[in-house]
Amino acid sequence: MILLLDVGNSRVKWRLQDDGRAAASGAFPAGAAGAAGAAGKERLYPDLPGFPDAVGAEAVGTKAVGADAARPKSVSPKAAGAEAVELDAVWVASVAGPEREQAMREEAQARWGLTPWFARAARAALGVTNSYAEPERLGADRWLAMLAAWRDCGRALCVADAGSALTIDFVDAAGAHRGGYILPGLESMRRALLQDTRQVHLELEDALQSDLAPGRSTAAAAAAGLLAAQIGALASALNRCPPDCALYFTGGGGQRLQTALAESGAYRKGDARLKASAAPKASAVPKGGVSPKASTSPKGGISPKDGTSPKDGVSLIGAYRPDLVLDGLALLGAESAPAQSP
Repeated sequence: MILLLDVGNSRVKWRLQDDGRAAASGAFPAGAAGAAGAAGKERLYPDLPGFPDAVGAEAVGTKAVGADAARPKSVSPKAAGAEAVELDAVWVASVAGPEREQAMREEAQARWGLTPWFARAARAALGVTNSYAEPERLGADRWLAMLAAWRDCGRALCVADAGSALTIDFVDAAGAHRGGYILPGLESMRRALLQDTRQVHLELEDALQSDLAPGRSTAAAAAAGLLAAQIGALASALNRCPPDCALYFTGGGGQRLQTALAESGAYRKGDARLKASAAPKASAVPKGGVSPKASTSPKGGISPKDGTSPKDGVSLIGAYRPDLVLDGLALLGAESAPAQSP
């Protein structure tokens, strides 16, 4: 069994993978305190076995996948009598810096006797060519998301990853990375606004729930303005999309961004540049990779929730794939990760 981790600046997402299929997954805040008995220690990994539902008493959003999906979310596999997990490898995509990576190495060795493999951007992998003069300087999360999207559709594409930063990357029909954009995410923009304005008070949750209508209060105007800035940047970037471009949204704010882009009227489903992604091909999944059945999106590349806006029936654009980085990590790890010695 392989433990995959997507370590971001604000959240850590993880997946347990058994023979190419997702067995369980979850997330916890980056920088969260360790479990009971680890006072003062930063949480680096989910506690195995058992995929716990709590760090101490705090829920972390664990969920079982596949055959275990019917188990209530509040009951961990350990509590339900699951056997201990035996890890064969730990694969990591991290943007958290070398100090955290070293801490992860030390803890993985202490807990499981394993040395984590950290995915890095390369000159080329899985049919995608890196455009950076120094390929390793491209963020692992951006690289892996592009690899997963390319494997999924095999044509010109754009990936919009809405996390602590909003990143937008383009891959052409030949698999060549054509560059991208990096700008502050919604929370980073909100903090900057609050820092420099005394009369504006805005919670992140309000910003996330905002729409693009002009606000009729200071907080509402700020929330709508932050979202409009994100959508404006994305819409401008999408003007560079070539014909028949597949658009993917990922990250914690990806689904909100997808909905807001559709609500803005800048693009509509069916725009020649922003076609829905094609269904994954079973033959394209390497041994040890993520099988189509383990994908978070059903056949057709767009989940039922992606079809219409829950608010007003606006047709949405592209495909929302919350675990695109983990999918790319599974694909690249199957090809590039070294085998662990027994």
